Amino acid sequence: MEIQKNLNINNSNDDNDDIDDYIDESLIVDKVYYEKIKEEVTCLLCNGIVNNPVMCENCESHFCQLCIENHVKAGNSCPKSCPKPVSIKKLVRSFKNLIDKILLKCKLCNEIISLLNYPEHIKPCKEKNSYLPCPFCKNCKLKKNEIEVDEKIDKNLVETAIKEKASIKNEYIEYKSATEKLKIDLEKKVKRLEMELRQFRANSIDEIVKLKVENQKYLKEAHDKSIVNFNLMKDVEKIITKENLQPVKKKSSKGSLIERRIVKEYLNLNGSEVITSLVSIPYKDEIVVASSARDKVIRIWSFNNMEQPLMILKGHSNFINVLISFQYEGNWLLSSAGLDKAIKIWNLNLNDKCIVNIFGHSDQINDLKEINFNGNTFLASGSQDFTVRVWKIENTNLPVWTLKGHTDVVYALEILNINNEELLISGSKDQTINVWDLSNADQPALVLKDHSDTIFALKTMKYKGNQIIASGSRDQTIKIWLVNILQTNCKPIFTLRGHFDYVRVLSTIIYQNEELLISGSWDKTIKIWSLDNPENALQTLKGHADYVTALHSFSYKNDVILISGGQDMRIKFFKV
Repeated sequence: MEIQKNLNINNSNDDNDDIDDYIDESLIVDKVYYEKIKEEVTCLLCNGIVNNPVMCENCESHFCQLCIENHVKAGNSCPKSCPKPVSIKKLVRSFKNLIDKILLKCKLCNEIISLLNYPEHIKPCKEKNSYLPCPFCKNCKLKKNEIEVDEKIDKNLVETAIKEKASIKNEYIEYKSATEKLKIDLEKKVKRLEMELRQFRANSIDEIVKLKVENQKYLKEAHDKSIVNFNLMKDVEKIITKENLQPVKKKSSKGSLIERRIVKEYLNLNGSEVITSLVSIPYKDEIVVASSARDKVIRIWSFNNMEQPLMILKGHSNFINVLISFQYEGNWLLSSAGLDKAIKIWNLNLNDKCIVNIFGHSDQINDLKEINFNGNTFLASGSQDFTVRVWKIENTNLPVWTLKGHTDVVYALEILNINNEELLISGSKDQTINVWDLSNADQPALVLKDHSDTIFALKTMKYKGNQIIASGSRDQTIKIWLVNILQTNCKPIFTLRGHFDYVRVLSTIIYQNEELLISGSWDKTIKIWSLDNPENALQTLKGHADYVTALHSFSYKNDVILISGGQDMRIKFFKV
């Protein structure tokens, strides 16, 4: 009882209800300053920041007002074990100044206030930001400072809301009834239309039968007339001699020659996987064909025995996308690359061993090309990682050049010879063709833009004494470019149209002293084009049962051979 009498603080329950018994340290604005004085401003009872602080007159310890009140009411003495009963006095000026510098952010209104003023601020702030239930729905809550609501709600307002709710419900019932009626009407119309359709079909069958009868009658009459004409022609043949006849070249409506038979198929090999690339390479005393497929191996075929491969090269760990052959230091070499990001070089004269491994791309490799620069031979690779890299012919993972200019996958590479200087060409999914001069490889020497989709294939060829570029695209066209390095805005000289799906591969053949362009497409066809007649293909080959994925031509003995591979797992051989 003696302890209670010595308290000089306000013990009103109303005041205590409005004071938070604990202040979260996360509300403190300047935490650096707070850490320096933390021990001095920590309540010894709750171990939190002193809230509405008071001081023990005997030991000068600081407490939250609410903490010390409850502590004393429970019959406890000062936590510091003061010899005298607990006596609370006002804070000294120095401590007031100390806690006045501690700034807090109010958790209700976000206002910045000092710790000293926090108890005075929190009561009106609570009142201002308290929530009241909505008088209409009783579910949501509204801030008291946003809306003032009488304790007695206007009964007329409630009645009006009830009537509006009933009116909306009636409107919904009417709408639902009208919808059901509309549904029934629609079902009746559908049934009527179905009956009319059945009747129309029956009438159509009758008409077809009539037309068939009339057609048979017409055919019989035409047959009788043709017999008469045939007899007349016999008499005419006696008058006409061979010397009177001259061969006539048939022409289409556009004036181009009717399709000629330039090549014919003479051999067909069946494989077990999709063919991805084909190339020829000299080996000993003959020319052999190398083929790659999705089974990760390279097969070498000899014309002396096409029943089984002469050699099988193993080393890749994933699909092979491309094969090329080239001559290096007097030897013919074969190079391959694909999904395993590796470039491998093989010497067939050393059996089935890989002699060079090149690594460095971060994604699969789609094409390879040999390029000569400053008297040295390099290998260029185009990749799914958007780059073209140029390598020395040696085991390495560091390219000589990394060409960065495309913004998407690089699918095709080709070499353009201008003034006895080889330039590298790359085609990409970004719909552009970049022309690179390795003497200044920081950026493309020229960028060609005209395709509306991915560029899958590139081929250079001679036309009227000039080197030109042919590009095949996903937009189903082949564009022919006459490149001028000094001209920044080159456009194709013409466009070849005839395929009905992606143009995936390009090659060339020599026929009657003219270089013809060969294109393979996902429409399962191979087309042969003369640039003198770009409106129509000279010949269309339809032997593949699926996408055409590989093309290559080469000379063998006295023949020009064209080979193709497809998604149908077949390799076809054609003679020109």
